[in-house]
Amino acid sequence: MQDFESITMDALGAPKRTLQAKRLAHYPDTDSNELEQPYIVLHHPEKPPWHVRSERGWINGEGKVILLLGAVKIWREETAENHRVDIETYDLRVLPDSDYGETDKAVLIRTPTTETRGIGMRAYLERGRVEILSKVHTRYEK
Repeated sequence: MQDFESITMDALGAPKRTLQAKRLAHYPDTDSNELEQPYIVLHHPEKPPWHVRSERGWINGEGKVILLLGAVKIWREETAENHRVDIETYDLRVLPDSDYGETDKAVLIRTPTTETRGIGMRAYLERGRVEILSKVHTRYEK
């Protein structure tokens, strides 16, 4: 499919996750899907959504695992309660049902006042918590 879009709803009928891609290719033998330029929005009823974009992706047959391959960008817009967050990494493994992502690659996290670099990441996006696993360096700005 070209210019693909899928919206997953929660139990109350509100959008939970939006997935868009420039192209989706389905493989019936494994029931898996390959994505070109995937873009995911993780909606939350009381918080600003998280946005995730990558060069390409893969979804397993059950839809329980998404591999975002190549350069990955994750961000959340600024609101009155939350500052803007920008995350850059590579090759992110996402468990969409729990809004969890992980990588063993280099990570860069920017906020209006900090820049943090490290290797490896666990991102619990529903909770707004990100862990950098090793070689962590943070620079604070006024």
